[in-house]
Amino acid sequence: MRKSFKVATVFTSAAAATAVFAPAAGAATATADAVRYNCPIGPRTAATVLYWPTSKHHGPTCVSSIGLISVGDTYFSYFCAGNYFGVINFPDRVSRYYKPGEGYGTLKDKVTSVNITGWNSGTYETCAT
Repeated sequence: MRKSFKVATVFTSAAAATAVFAPAAGAATATADAVRYNCPIGPRTAATVLYWPTSKHHGPTCVSSIGLISVGDTYFSYFCAGNYFGVINFPDRVSRYYKPGEGYGTLKDKVTSVNITGWNSGTYETCAT
């Protein structure tokens, strides 16, 4: 009985802490709409795609939706703008602005974040994954 009480207390405390530290519903955050995910291999996508060096044996990273998304200090070889425009931020050099349909561009540097500021609603530019 006593062990179950301790376990229940731990779970209850964790749930309470999550509720206290979680942002309120509808609260504005810098990354509220931005999404980063591993792109599914094969289909083309309208997302901005960041490509890892082939030596890393890692699939591409997709970034979509308006907002700022951190990618750590991850080294990427190149990118494809897709249907979005925005800014690619680096830790040690000037940010790179890009626009929809820009195609593929060389990065060859660590990227700290991508800030997508808009998208082209007319045509859908796609990137290979």
